[in-house]
Amino acid sequence: ISTNRPCHRPGIGYPRLPGGFFGLWRRRRRTVGQEILCCLPPGGKVWYPGETLSAAIGQSDTMVTPLQLANYTAQLANGGVRYKTTLIDKVMSYSQDTVIKKSTPVVADTVKLDEKVIDTVKRGMLSVTEDGTGRAALGGYPIKVGGKTGTSQKLTSGKGKYVASFGCFAPADDPEVAVIIICDEPMGGSVYGSVVAAPYVSDLL
Repeated sequence: ISTNRPCHRPGIGYPRLPGGFFGLWRRRRRTVGQEILCCLPPGGKVWYPGETLSAAIGQSDTMVTPLQLANYTAQLANGGVRYKTTLIDKVMSYSQDTVIKKSTPVVADTVKLDEKVIDTVKRGMLSVTEDGTGRAALGGYPIKVGGKTGTSQKLTSGKGKYVASFGCFAPADDPEVAVIIICDEPMGGSVYGSVVAAPYVSDLL
């Protein structure tokens, strides 16, 4: 049984998600300080029911950036609040004893979901590292981590091109950080996110 099977049912109705849902379905200009737009189904395209199932596991016409995935993971972990992305936390003086400028968190949007829904998703992501596809990499890690492995096929003229990924938040019971690992076209044997991407998380947390 595929570990993606539970994603099929929640995926029904994907094309009707409101604009900006978790910051993923917003069309944006490619300017400095903004995420690159997420690819939505082209206007006028016929959407078949089977494509909804493919979209639910990240295929079909879905494209997101690593930054969008990181924000999405953080938003799930904190209960639904998405903050405006910043690249610099603070600017210090040359002597490192004075803060010249400090970034202030700015709420971009909030997704109102039932707490039971968010809790179910977070518990499911925790099970990935405890007894699922991420167990080999993080099963014995001293901090509980909620995560999801990813192995995406690339749309290329050739075959066998993949993107291995792992998204997570930690600590699982009181999240402080979200991490996304992306490995484009991994070489050396495995192409799976659980093998290629997940092991790097322990080096970052």
